[in-house]
Amino acid sequence: MPRRSASQPRDATSMPPLRRGRSGAPLGNDIPASESHLAGSFLHAPNPALFPAANIAGLVAAASSAGLPPPQGAPAGASGGFDLASLMAQVAVATVTSMQQQAALAVPPPPHRPSAPMPALRYDINNPPAPPYGTECYKVRHVSNYEFSKATKEFSLDQFLARWESYCELTNAAFPVALISAYLTKEAGTWFTGAFAGKSLFTITWFEFCTAIHASSLVDIMADQRALDDAKALMQGGSSIKNYIVQATTIYNGRLAHKNLKHYPEFYFIEMFRSGLNPEIKARLPAITDSTYFTTYTSLALTIGVPLEGAAASTLPPPTRRPWTPNRGGGGGGGGR
Repeated sequence: MPRRSASQPRDATSMPPLRRGRSGAPLGNDIPASESHLAGSFLHAPNPALFPAANIAGLVAAASSAGLPPPQGAPAGASGGFDLASLMAQVAVATVTSMQQQAALAVPPPPHRPSAPMPALRYDINNPPAPPYGTECYKVRHVSNYEFSKATKEFSLDQFLARWESYCELTNAAFPVALISAYLTKEAGTWFTGAFAGKSLFTITWFEFCTAIHASSLVDIMADQRALDDAKALMQGGSSIKNYIVQATTIYNGRLAHKNLKHYPEFYFIEMFRSGLNPEIKARLPAITDSTYFTTYTSLALTIGVPLEGAAASTLPPPTRRPWTPNRGGGGGGGGR
């Protein structure tokens, strides 16, 4: 056989037979040197000889179910010319994607955070909330000193109603009239029984109750006039400026308890306070104007009056005390030597 030159390519007939394993695939050590560039692909890609037609068809079906485009190459079931490495890469990508999707589904959802509660609406005694949002009468704690029989000089009807409005708002009472009816005693209890005879306590509105009780004989019609008379009769006299201001402030704040005095001119109470002051303090106070307030004027009177009272007390002579001597003589009167 003629000797082949180094530049002459080898043909298939001149190549020695390859050793094959049990599956018929050539062993890696017997790959010819001229085909060494294929060694990398054999090491990283599966050998087509190891995959029969049934396995290739299964890979194609798996790729199709994963939404991958059909691989390029021979028809399914054929091993020759089939791009098995591309198909395996596509199946690997589809497998990883499927595993990521399953892992994402397996992650528990974030814990549910309850939304902030709705702010409670302001209590309206003329339109109270019905149960279960409003508190029923038997669930409201009984309170003492809330009884009312008739308006007096010390405690007016408006004070009583204002106190109950605050308590119903505090307890979120569903039936304020039914609740207050248990605290109407003596004259008030008799009036309520006659005024609302035949009506359900749970259907009477607060406005209806207040309108009826203001028109009843329970109201002291002279209470407003007596409050004005008390302010007019204020006199400091021998009282200190502090005590006099306390008396005037009590009458001034008491006007809020009377329906007809809530908006009475403030000028009247300031003028009555000034007229009852002692002359030395009154002479140092400024004139009263429309922009003068009761609290401001009384504070100014206190600032002026306290130093004057302190100065007057320091100029008084000290009290004299007669020295005591024991009675050493017997019998009649005693005296010292």
